[in-house]
Amino acid sequence: MNDQLSIQNIEATAAENKIVILVTVMNRSNKDYFIWKGLRKVSYSIETHTLYIDLADKESPPPPPDIHVISKHPKRIPPQVRAPAGRTVIIAIPVARRIRKTSVVGNKIIVEDLPIGPVEHIVCDLGYNEAPLLASVSASPEEMHGLLHEGTRIIRGETDVSSAQLKLET
Repeated sequence: MNDQLSIQNIEATAAENKIVILVTVMNRSNKDYFIWKGLRKVSYSIETHTLYIDLADKESPPPPPDIHVISKHPKRIPPQVRAPAGRTVIIAIPVARRIRKTSVVGNKIIVEDLPIGPVEHIVCDLGYNEAPLLASVSASPEEMHGLLHEGTRIIRGETDVSSAQLKLET
């Protein structure tokens, strides 16, 4: 874990059809970093009421054992926000209240709408770089993979959703 950049707080609030996760990141270093703020993967464990959000998309630490990632986004440059040296940044991540899971059984496509909630625990992996990520529109998949994985560092934050924050029910 990088002692210079850390997740200080994670909060969740319920909105109409989404959950808004606020992640507070503190940059204790004397240089700017660029934090990924685009949602890469999301999953929910109905057994433990744990919401896992991935804003890293690297070979990040695996999610908790009972979390199975069911929504993966295509490789692309994530939106980023500058975390100025010595400052705190808060990023807002909207997460849909339902995850659509598709599978193929025989020659049929099966679609399931899986509700998220109640949420009692949140795990967040956050990617960041020393410089903003930029890519050409003509970048090959190999070039995109290299850009996204070389030099990207990851921090993890976890929190229990307190009653003061509101238990996020379905």
